[in-house]
Amino acid sequence: EYAVAVLKTKLIVVTGHTLCGAVTAAIKAVKSKEGMPTENLGAVVDNIRVAAEMALKTLPDAPLEQQVKMATTLNVFECMQKIMRHSKIMRDGIASEELVLVGAVYNIEEGSLEWVGPHPEQESIVGATLHIQRWREAPYMRKAMPPSTPEARDIMHRLQGGNTRFVEKSELHGVHENPSIAHEDEPDTIMIGSSNLRVPYEDVFDSKPGQMLVQQSMGNIAGHAGGAMFASLEFAVARFSPKVLVVVGHSGDEVVNAALQQVRGAKMPSKSMRHVLDQVVPSCMKAVSDVSKDSATGETTAGRQLRVEQTATELNALYTIKQLLIHSPIIRAAAKMGSLELHAAVLDSSTGKVDFVGQHPLVAELLARD
Repeated sequence: EYAVAVLKTKLIVVTGHTLCGAVTAAIKAVKSKEGMPTENLGAVVDNIRVAAEMALKTLPDAPLEQQVKMATTLNVFECMQKIMRHSKIMRDGIASEELVLVGAVYNIEEGSLEWVGPHPEQESIVGATLHIQRWREAPYMRKAMPPSTPEARDIMHRLQGGNTRFVEKSELHGVHENPSIAHEDEPDTIMIGSSNLRVPYEDVFDSKPGQMLVQQSMGNIAGHAGGAMFASLEFAVARFSPKVLVVVGHSGDEVVNAALQQVRGAKMPSKSMRHVLDQVVPSCMKAVSDVSKDSATGETTAGRQLRVEQTATELNALYTIKQLLIHSPIIRAAAKMGSLELHAAVLDSSTGKVDFVGQHPLVAELLARD
């Protein structure tokens, strides 16, 4: 509770492990209906007894090894349930979706970790609908979320038209303007893009000088609340009152690929690189998980890897939007008032074509949070 309330811990993992002596003893005790040799051992086994009884009821004739395996997983869930039922701090943290509680089982022979996810009755226990968790657990499918306001629709239409001109190299407008005298109006668009894109975003969208404010970072991340990148975006929103903020990922992004390597077990990079990759890894983990559960028949390994990269890039743009809506009071207030919309997009590095993803699928739920 101290970690959650004071240190603002965001994740709690309840971990069991294979070949657990205590779980094995609990299974044997329930079978034999005999007590334990000491009071302390009895107290330990009593805490596992519910899981052991459920495992034996489900697998009455299975070998001991299988019964212990099931009881271990059930005991993880039982532990999670106790945490939620007996701690208001934990329960409130989960209900507000500021805290994630998941379970796992460590295989001590292989060194691998099997994630069992959240408690299956978690929403019922905490008394709240967990929209973000549902979205995180369900396979990602793009949901059409077009612009909601006339101003945003006009700007997105302008960006789409500008990108079409850029791709077709026809009737370019912005590149012919003299930046020293053109466009005295304040920018109506903020663009968050990757620093390692080799073409100016103003060119990609054929924008006139002054129409958009561009902030570039490795991995098109927004940084952390209170940090310089976050503050820069908040300053821009407060100062210029833009109508649209677009987060643009791009294919072949080195940061996304590096984060995917981290998910696959690559050697830990430097501290500064981890600072960036830590914000991209969640999207990469979901992409890897989703694609592994939905492998198309006849799909090649290369095709599957490409689909993982594409999904991770899109999810990462949406993740940046989610972070801004949750952790920036200024951006959140502007979005709630309807004066600012946040959209995601993905640039094909080989063609320059931008795929406009739209608003975050949970924008209404994110803005409804206290």
